[in-house]
Amino acid sequence: MDQQNKGDNKLQNFLNSNAGLTASEIKKLIDDDNLHKDVGFLAETEMGGQLINLYFFDIVEKIRFSKLQKESLRDTSTYNRHIAKALTEIRNALAVLFELKTSDNELKDILEKYLEFNIHVNTDNCWKEFDSLRGYNVFDSFVRNKDIEKFRNYHK
Repeated sequence: MDQQNKGDNKLQNFLNSNAGLTASEIKKLIDDDNLHKDVGFLAETEMGGQLINLYFFDIVEKIRFSKLQKESLRDTSTYNRHIAKALTEIRNALAVLFELKTSDNELKDILEKYLEFNIHVNTDNCWKEFDSLRGYNVFDSFVRNKDIEKFRNYHK
């Protein structure tokens, strides 16, 4: 059995056995158990819509907080360390949003900010995580219109 089916079964079993769960509780399971790519079956459900809203809120809060940090942290390296921590969480949230079939228009500004953060941090790990989103049509369309390679400066 492949990883996708294991994740679907775990999430589906959790949902089936815990009737009345809130979207926040389901989001916590997804985040805690790294099931970000296993939520596609919720795309056309009410729960899927609730999860989209929660993940959008989380990303917007991370972006807002990063903006505040940029204003308060005078040192670029300190700021980059701060946003490096947020990149993984944003990547995971984007995977959920892609799985839930969120439209290009809804994700455009978030993808721009995610790219900007990656350019600021510019490490092996941040670009590997960035590239891990390849294969999602929305993401692939976004990167096709960017000259990302000129920004990559791996620190090996």
